[in-house]
Amino acid sequence: DVCPNVCHEPSLQPLSGEHLFHRSACIKGGARLDIAVEEFWGYQGRRSFFDVRVFNPLTPTYRGQSLASCYKRNEEDKKRKYDERVREVEHGCFAPLVFSAAGGFAPIAGPFIKCLALLHAERLGKQYNTLLYFLRCEISFSLIKSTIRCLRGSRSSYSSPPSQPCLEDMSRIISDARLSI
Repeated sequence: DVCPNVCHEPSLQPLSGEHLFHRSACIKGGARLDIAVEEFWGYQGRRSFFDVRVFNPLTPTYRGQSLASCYKRNEEDKKRKYDERVREVEHGCFAPLVFSAAGGFAPIAGPFIKCLALLHAERLGKQYNTLLYFLRCEISFSLIKSTIRCLRGSRSSYSSPPSQPCLEDMSRIISDARLSI
């Protein structure tokens, strides 16, 4: 509520003859992103679109990769899917917001969180660093709650037990969450 016209899951405009470069670009009708906001980055009347992804770095898909490469892979996947369409069709800007289930976030999410804290600080007349800390805590707690729901798993009899993460994976997660043990 610090920016005008915040929309949750806005529909993207349909393509009208545009050809998108990436084969994995989203070209289907009825495509949606998670959040659209006007004037978020300070551009008058320009819409910013955000798509959120939370990934679990303990899955076999990411085993043996550094967290930095996991974040980069997820960010690039979202960019290939939506960035060109948002720029060319919506005439807006796009930023993927990628978080790990352990509480860390990708490089592009950092400036987003800082800008959001700054906008809140200006609107509420509070200190920027306090709001930045608060936002990071809120995000971390939301990720923890989601992770706990996932760890509980399905209650059906058909679910298989989750694979056990190895010690190397756990140390990556601990460093990503900035925990001291």
